[in-house]
Amino acid sequence: MVDAFEKAYNALTFPKYEGKEDEQYLAKMAGLQKEAAAAEASARARIVELEAELKALALEKASIKTLTVDAALAADPKLAEEINKELLAGKWY
Repeated sequence: MVDAFEKAYNALTFPKYEGKEDEQYLAKMAGLQKEAAAAEASARARIVELEAELKALALEKASIKTLTVDAALAADPKLAEEINKELLAGKWY
């Protein structure tokens, strides 16, 4: 009986899967990995920009206590011109 069972077991064959889906999904995965790498590089560059902006804001915040109107207007000539036009036009509010 054991011999018959062993013979039947050894005679079993399973069909081999011959689908091509693996290749399709591997190609899609490679494309997604490239997109992810590009997004990561873009995000890292944006992080550097934002950190620099934060440093600039921290410096500006630290100097705001001692900032005078003259210094602020000297730093932004367009604003100074706009304010002068409004004052000359009699707009004090």
